Formats: sequence, structure tokens, C-alpha cells
Amino acid sequence: VHETGVVHIVLDTEGESVNAVEGIVQLPVDIVSTAAIHSGSSIVSVWLEKPALRSPDQIVFSGITPGGFRGDSGALFTIVVRGGSEGIGQISLADVQVLRNDGEGTVVPTTVVDSTISVSKTAPVQAIPVDIDKPEPFQITLNKSKNAYDGRHILVYLAQDKGSGVAYYKVCEGLIAGCVLS
Repeated sequence: VHETGVVHIVLDTEGESVNAVEGIVQLPVDIVSTAAIHSGSSIVSVWLEKPALRSPDQIVFSGITPGGFRGDSGALFTIVVRGGSEGIGQISLADVQVLRNDGEGTVVPTTVVDSTISVSKTAPVQAIPVDIDKPEPFQITLNKSKNAYDGRHILVYLAQDKGSGVAYYKVCEGLIAGCVLS
């Protein structure tokens, strides 16, 4: 009660090469609430709909992995939940769709395994792992065009958060106190 725990949403491809997945996670909000959602170490490389709360009891997600993923299992995302009142509830998935990496978008038959979660005043506290991974390196290009943004400079970059847990990158223009570019 009032402590946090981690729920891992995992995809087991059972040997299939897959390149798309979507669905809804349903949470028992009478006993837990969502404190955070982390997708940094996901097998999904491009989120069409990054895992996010649709309502207090539903997390929606949709993503693709160009080139596909084949493995025994891979992490989709992690939900940090906070215990509310004591009780036992189900964490379930709905409207799950997985597509085969076959160029046709063939739907892979899926089996969803629901999980039981228990909240208790006497349960051992589960430590949340600390993220120590640095963000992936990326290239920055500075462009300028008289036809774009009134001729001002344009900073172009693509950065992915594949394990570092970085919430955002901050870009500063000029010398601003407290702003460090790294």
C-alpha cells in the first residue's frame, strides 16, 4: 500500500518474426494507479502511439519494428504502479494485434496471458531499478534556408531513447544561464 512496483509488458513471438504490435492494458484501479510508463528498452523502435494512459484504467499502445523482431520474448514497456487499497486484481490485455514481418501484414494468432496483482500492507517493497544507461549518440545538422522559418537557422536531429530513460532533450539557442548542451 502506497509503495511502487513494476509490471513488465512482454511479447513472446514463439519463433515468429513480427514487426507490429498494438493493444490496451487494463489495470485494476481499485487497488493500483499508474505512476509512470517506461518504453526505453522496448523491442519497438517506432511508436505510432507511445504507451500512455487513455483513462485511469487503460494504457494504449501501438508500434512497429522495421526489419522485424524474432526472439523468445522482448519487452514492450514497463508500467510503474503505486499501491492504493489492499486487494487482488487482474492486469489484462485487450484488442491485442500482432503482425507478422512478411510484407503482407498478416495477423499472428495471439494468446494473451493475464496477470494477478496483489496489494498488501505487509508485502515486501520492490526496488525500482535505477537507469544508468547513457542516451544513444545522434547527429545534429544546422541548416538555413531563406524559404523556411523566415531565413533563420534550423536544427535537425533524430534521437531515440532505447534504454537510457531520457525524458527529453533540451535545445538552447544562444547563451542562456543554466543551459548546457551535451
